[in-house]
Amino acid sequence: MSFSLDQLTAFVQTVESGSFRAAAIKIGKHSSTVSEQVANLEIDLGFELFERSRRSIELTKRGQDMYHFAKPVLLEAEQFQNKADSVLAKQPTSFTLALDNAMRCAEVASCYSAVLEKYPSINLKILSGDVMQIRSWIRSGIADVGMIATSIASSADFTMSRSFAFNLVNIVSTDRLIKKRSLDIASVRAIPQILFNFMLESGLEEAHKISNHSIVANNAHEIMEMVTAGLGWSMMPSYIAEPYIQSGKIQTFAIDDARVDIWFSEIIHLSSKTVNPAMKCFIDKAKKIADKI
Repeated sequence: MSFSLDQLTAFVQTVESGSFRAAAIKIGKHSSTVSEQVANLEIDLGFELFERSRRSIELTKRGQDMYHFAKPVLLEAEQFQNKADSVLAKQPTSFTLALDNAMRCAEVASCYSAVLEKYPSINLKILSGDVMQIRSWIRSGIADVGMIATSIASSADFTMSRSFAFNLVNIVSTDRLIKKRSLDIASVRAIPQILFNFMLESGLEEAHKISNHSIVANNAHEIMEMVTAGLGWSMMPSYIAEPYIQSGKIQTFAIDDARVDIWFSEIIHLSSKTVNPAMKCFIDKAKKIADKI
């Protein structure tokens, strides 16, 4: 048995459009051509795909079964063509983004979605970790581009571009009674503080640790669960904390005489690495994300 992609296209479009005429309009051919292609496919298969009357066509049971097989074949063929086109155009074949788990948000997702939209055949990989892991993945070549919270000193081997700014808020479980949403420094010191692991590994513990006792985690969303469970307080990007605040699981509070911290997200890649079109597509879009302050 032999069949062509044109025959499968005519068949699938007829099923989805409901008639040869409507399918012909979508494909850009005469309805008689579409009808003939479907008829030839039926001859090749040895059974009818449609029951025909003077005014309409109706998909047969066998036709319904074959539609579910024909559709993926056309999708695979389209991907094959996209891949061939990308090879001819010397487009990038892969893009790996290492994403700080505290940077996860819809705006960042739209940036790597744009890469996939522009290069449909590209092998896209998203790795999630903490700041130190991401720096390691970039250095080792595991990832092409990283996106982190800028809170540690820059390194000569990295090229860094600033993305959106965001403010940090102090959060604690709503089970803890806080008058006027403010605590003095002595009261804060008595509550365990949940710190990001990279703060310890990068020597930032002294700059950010306030409490006498600390708990350490390397995942922002796990820290949110720990705060919700009443294990302690933490400083967290406001856009991550907001859904928990709205649901009544946590509350924010001010620390008397403490400064309000504003951090920035940074896009990083090895200075020695050539920026290919996929990397540039992500970087350019990520640099335009609006501040979250």
